[in-house]
Amino acid sequence: SLAQEEIKNSQNKIVQQFKQNIQPYFKNFRCHLLFNGGHIDLTYNSFSIDMKILDSVMTTKINSTGVEKEKTIPKDFALYQNYPNPFNPITTIKYSIPSVGTSFMKFVQLKVYDILGNEVATLVNKEKPAGTYEVKFDGSGLTSGIYFYWLKTGGFVDTKKFVVLK
Repeated sequence: SLAQEEIKNSQNKIVQQFKQNIQPYFKNFRCHLLFNGGHIDLTYNSFSIDMKILDSVMTTKINSTGVEKEKTIPKDFALYQNYPNPFNPITTIKYSIPSVGTSFMKFVQLKVYDILGNEVATLVNKEKPAGTYEVKFDGSGLTSGIYFYWLKTGGFVDTKKFVVLK
């Protein structure tokens, strides 16, 4: 049917993007594909990756030597409100990076600024694969006050405010 053909075409595109973006990082990359009820099975050496497509959210289950881990790849970029807020001295900052276009890795910058716009900390400054991340920030060296944390990745930029209370 037409719907099944569209699903298969969508799966083929995802697999091709996956192969294209992963292959430069791994030598001798072999890809075994199995389309079964919305699943794509990829095999790389001892890793078996089972991807399930659900409403354009890709759920990935990775098996290696008996270990199973399920990871949901986000649909959108997001910078979440830190918690706790206000805090003293440690807080958690969460952000999400989707798999957009043909790029599997995104360069991510996550920085903290004071109320005057001075950079006080760089928490992340490197390429990261698509996923959702949490970063612990220790503000013990800061004085009480309002600070901002800023995320830039690809064309996405967002800023949130937090409060250090001593």
